[in-house]
Amino acid sequence: MARTIGGAAKQRKSVALINFWRVARVDGDLSMNIHKRRTSRKQKRRVRWLRINAILEGANTEPYVHNGSFQEAIRPVLIIAQIFALMPVRGISSKYADDLNFSWLSFRSCYALIVSILFLISSGYMAAYVMQVNFDFDSVETLVFYGSIFAISAAFIQLATKWPAVVLEWQRVESQLPALRTEKERGALAYHIRMIIMIAMGCSLVEHLLSMLSSIYYVNACPVMPNKPIDSYLLINFSMFYHFVEYTTALGILGKVINVLATFAWSFNDIFVMAVSVSLASRFRQLNDYMLSEARLPTSIDYWIQCRINFRNLCKLCNVVDDAISIITLLCFSNNLYFICGKILKSLQKKPSASHTVYFWFSLGYLLIRTLILSLYSASINDESKRPLLIFQHVPRQYWTLELKRFSEEVHMDQVALTGMKFFRLTRGVVISVAGTIVTYELILLQFNKADKLAFACARTMRLLPKFDYKFRRWKKLKKSSLMRKLDVLHASAGKREFLEPSEDYVSRKQTACNENMCTRLRLKSRRQFLYNGTFHEAVGKVLITAQLFAMMPVRGVTAQHPSSLNFSWLHVRTCCCLLFIASTVIDLTLTVYKVLDGDISFNNVKPIMFRGCILLVCVTALNLARKWPELMMHWHEIEQDLPQYQTQRDKGRMAHTIHMVMFVGMMLSLSEHLLSMISAINYSAFCNTTADPIKNFFLLTNDEIFYVMDYSPFLAAWGKLQNVYSTFIWNYMDVFVMIVSIGLASKFRQLNDNLLKFKGLHMPPSFWSERRIQYRNICTLCRRMDNAISLITMVSFSNNLYFICVQLLRSLNEMPSMAHAIYFYFSLIFLIGRTLAVSLYAASVHDESRYSLRYLRCVPKDSWCPETKRFAEEIASDLVALSGMKFFHLTRKLVLSVAGTIVTYELVLIQFHEDQNLWDCDQSGYS
Repeated sequence: MARTIGGAAKQRKSVALINFWRVARVDGDLSMNIHKRRTSRKQKRRVRWLRINAILEGANTEPYVHNGSFQEAIRPVLIIAQIFALMPVRGISSKYADDLNFSWLSFRSCYALIVSILFLISSGYMAAYVMQVNFDFDSVETLVFYGSIFAISAAFIQLATKWPAVVLEWQRVESQLPALRTEKERGALAYHIRMIIMIAMGCSLVEHLLSMLSSIYYVNACPVMPNKPIDSYLLINFSMFYHFVEYTTALGILGKVINVLATFAWSFNDIFVMAVSVSLASRFRQLNDYMLSEARLPTSIDYWIQCRINFRNLCKLCNVVDDAISIITLLCFSNNLYFICGKILKSLQKKPSASHTVYFWFSLGYLLIRTLILSLYSASINDESKRPLLIFQHVPRQYWTLELKRFSEEVHMDQVALTGMKFFRLTRGVVISVAGTIVTYELILLQFNKADKLAFACARTMRLLPKFDYKFRRWKKLKKSSLMRKLDVLHASAGKREFLEPSEDYVSRKQTACNENMCTRLRLKSRRQFLYNGTFHEAVGKVLITAQLFAMMPVRGVTAQHPSSLNFSWLHVRTCCCLLFIASTVIDLTLTVYKVLDGDISFNNVKPIMFRGCILLVCVTALNLARKWPELMMHWHEIEQDLPQYQTQRDKGRMAHTIHMVMFVGMMLSLSEHLLSMISAINYSAFCNTTADPIKNFFLLTNDEIFYVMDYSPFLAAWGKLQNVYSTFIWNYMDVFVMIVSIGLASKFRQLNDNLLKFKGLHMPPSFWSERRIQYRNICTLCRRMDNAISLITMVSFSNNLYFICVQLLRSLNEMPSMAHAIYFYFSLIFLIGRTLAVSLYAASVHDESRYSLRYLRCVPKDSWCPETKRFAEEIASDLVALSGMKFFHLTRKLVLSVAGTIVTYELVLIQFHEDQNLWDCDQSGYS
């Protein structure tokens, strides 16, 4: 400290000055320390951010590498499941199955057990409510829902105890399969499963939100607890439970949590089976792709032994997985079947509001699509397990061995598929069985349906989309101004005068051009052009020209001599017309759906939706087929050139004459039916006239779905009639098209069989039989490719015909109001039944002709019987060569009896609750 001198005042000033500098010094030191600390903190943050950026940059420079294992692909499914108290397995975030384990004392297991107990308690209260308070379809449906959720939760807990062992076995089998070579192949399964999760969970979330919106609407219309909307909403979620227990907000929140968990478990059940099915099918596909790449190359016996061992391991793995998840699979299908029947039954009831309508139809559509996709994914395992039979057909004759024969017999005999507790196997046939079961149960349930019952009796019935209806009804016909009308009159009169008084130069010029054109046509029509070359492309050309007049099959070059002239373009006028008609059909279908949903839904009212929906589906499918048609015809032409050639002009023209006759007869009968329909409609409109104009009455009757929303105008009337004519043609043409393709395929088998008939009983070398077997295989491949291209059209054709036959037979019990109606109705019914029978027989002829070759092989002399003829005979006997409806059913002669039996069964059920009524009553909203 500095020394102080002088007086007291001066001394005090010196001390104060010294203290000031001390304080300043201390503050400076503190500020320096604070600055240093702040600087160090900033440096630490900067270092931290640099490390994070380095990690992110490292993640960007080194992308995630998939190992292609099932455990890696199924990981997101299990992580999401555990959030909602399902599959309490530890170690699911690892890529390897060795890290998986299960423990009853883990947090996951305790959480799953608690939620499962809550589901059990809820189911118990629901059962008590059903037995003691109210036993009806709605209360039983709620009981079934929560009871099945408890069963699903318990099944997943049981599966969790087996899951580590199942995945270990899966990992062992995967390690022995041919390795996946690229990163895309290794990540394909994981990507596929992630897409399934995203789409399914997104749809489930939308469905739950729509359910909440409909419940909120009900709460606003019928408040259970006035001035408490949240409590009212929570109360109606568990109304059966609160019948026995007094409601509190805490219990209401708990009930909502249970409802959310139950909704997820209901959807996750299907998602899990889909993910497992996709994974198993991908492993079979992995082996099949490996064998296909080597099938045409020189192979050894050891190669096929190893492939057979891998196939057997996959079959054993499928059995292990099926034993573990068969209970879950059974719950999936039984649950979906029950709720589909319940929802379809409720579809006939009026909905109290637009929110209820949107929620109900979205829920029903989502449930149907989810069940269909689940069935197809599950059936893909069986499809891929049978695919080696097609691969074996490509093996050259010199490399065919006993090991391959053993492998082929095992694939043919084994039934590899997931099951529902061994009660049923998930193949494509089960989809048709499930659909038939749903229809049968629905027809029985309809007898107990009360059509006037509302989903919520308290709520006032709202008109569907009233603003939409109001705006359309306010539309007025646009009228032209007086100036525009005068200009139109002047233009028309000028054109008429020019037409009536043409100049001499114009007449001479047109006459010269006409003569030249006529001479050119006569000169081009040489004898060669009247001769057939026996190709399918030539035979089907005129048929496609007729289809293009009605906005179908927009392919250019259909009348050319060679299929190489065929091409498809999105910018061509044919394609634009096709797209325009599809857009018009979408509008027409929308108006029809609006009209049906806005009124009472009945069995008869749904018919226009079925008709127009099928037309739209066929048009879109035909447009997609047109894109593939040039490639298909080139492949067909190559196979035709390799077959034994026709010897006479009569043989060459036989297929074309048959196709042209089928087309002519089918279209003429269709035209006759349409003319009778118009006569019937004219008779009806004259009897039930709403205006003084008979033409207007006719269009108001035949286009009722358009004028139900919009006011009458000649333009809309002409559009509706044109739409009706085009739709009627397409409805008949899809059957004719299936018949034509069937005739073409059957003729190719017949062409080969006629050649085999010439050598029946003769001694032929093995090379001859090898060549004929390859030709037979080529036709089978062609049949498979054509089936993949038109199978959806075939499916729509048969399902549509089956539905309309049932409807027409049911309506045949009604009394006809006039002779015109009776003639039209019975002609339409006979034509529909005859057309369906013709489609069935023509399509079945493909299968019949593919089996005829076996007769000629039975006549081969003993000295000429060789391994190649034996292989040929075994392939014919084991293969099912036929057109199909999306692989759900195959078109053989047995199908005719099955369809007839189905029609009789449904008709007997429908007759039980049929009420005799005049379907052409003037009070009806529509005429059909």
